[in-house]
Amino acid sequence: MKNYKPSMNISHSLSHREKLALTGKLSRQLSKLLLTECFADCSFSEQSKYVLAIVATACLAHRGISPSWLKGSSANTFFESLVKDQEMIEDTTTFAAHLTRLSLPITTLPKLTNLKAAIETILSSPSWKVLLNDPLLPGWVLGCLNNQPRWQLTQMSPTASPQSTRAKDIQLAQIPALTQWFTPDWIASFLVEQTMGVVSRETNNKSITFFDPACGAGNILVTALKALVIQHLKDGMTPEAALTMILDKQLFGSDIDPSIIE
Repeated sequence: MKNYKPSMNISHSLSHREKLALTGKLSRQLSKLLLTECFADCSFSEQSKYVLAIVATACLAHRGISPSWLKGSSANTFFESLVKDQEMIEDTTTFAAHLTRLSLPITTLPKLTNLKAAIETILSSPSWKVLLNDPLLPGWVLGCLNNQPRWQLTQMSPTASPQSTRAKDIQLAQIPALTQWFTPDWIASFLVEQTMGVVSRETNNKSITFFDPACGAGNILVTALKALVIQHLKDGMTPEAALTMILDKQLFGSDIDPSIIE
């Protein structure tokens, strides 16, 4: 933590459109692999669960962070093969166990040993390595997996007008997929920077509170987290103290879709 240098740039050199295109391609490749090798007749939710587990585990491996529950599990060999030669840190905290629950299904993925080489081949592409730098990648993947035509979600005829569905015909469970829109990084950065600029002139950084009522995977919240950490470090706080204060008292979010929050 001593050399912690937060960056406001999550997407690196990828534009919003490029990120969506690449994430969609990655999601389709992993889904096709699982359908071919494991789940010819599985449900969409089952397939999505394992695709997300693979992506979340790959993100952890990319950072060399191993949650303690992974050690000794059937997926540990797969995880270590993704880590490659970089130093690996085991995180034994309760927070880490809670935060990495999305990866848990990887321990029950059928034929994981047989799939390991194919998954490694998919994830070895330079494009995927850029995506793995994004801590919100699992959220983007879920968004791509949920991206279905409006007529299909509402069980309309494919030839009907996409706007012809009446509000009373839409089920509550359909609302997230019909209304989700992932905030581009540059918009998240602009909103946070403008908010921080206005509020900072009126109060101190420790009094700033962010609440996103439709937070999704947390694009705006992660950007706010980095901005707050930077400000607290400038004020002389340690990274540990800054993160504790921000996560306990300054950063909040909610969403109607519990799966995207997870």
